[in-house]
Amino acid sequence: MVEVLTVMTALITGFVAMIAGLPNIQALVQSKTLGVLIFDVIERVPEIRDRHDCIPSLSLNQEIKFTNITFKYPTAMPEH
Repeated sequence: MVEVLTVMTALITGFVAMIAGLPNIQALVQSKTLGVLIFDVIERVPEIRDRHDCIPSLSLNQEIKFTNITFKYPTAMPEH
């Protein structure tokens, strides 16, 4: 009789551990799916390609100077 109780306790403990691990399995599946999407973006070949006669590198002999330049993010509230 003691062996039966030991086996039953072991089975219940095992099932509880499996049920507790289910959220982790869901997170692993979601991360694998997201990883596939990320690698699809990384390995994507762009549709727009450089022209064959483009300049591969640009060297400037002078400087470019910006004066009186402002920038702000557009908002729905003009006072901000």
